[in-house]
Amino acid sequence: MKIIDAHCHIGDFGGVFNVRITGDELIAAMDEYNVVKSICCSLPNQHTIDFAKKYPDRAIGIVWVNPNDAQKAVKWNSVITGLLFEVLNPLELMASAMLPERL
Repeated sequence: MKIIDAHCHIGDFGGVFNVRITGDELIAAMDEYNVVKSICCSLPNQHTIDFAKKYPDRAIGIVWVNPNDAQKAVKWNSVITGLLFEVLNPLELMASAMLPERL
């Protein structure tokens, strides 16, 4: 049986979580638990893009796009190859207002 992780994140998660995992660490954990592929997202989006490009046979990347920002959606579509999804999340309005450099 093949195991696919349908939702994972890479990066730094401070605050009350204070958790950090790199793409390489995620791949090591996947190997340890026989996970063949992970669907992954992170902010900033570039982390996801780099991870999916480094491990194209192991990672499917998801990028976050504000659906009210068509220019940014077009930008991500033109930059990304091999990613299967975009998360069109209007809540990114709030996140991008607070942390615009993360998107």
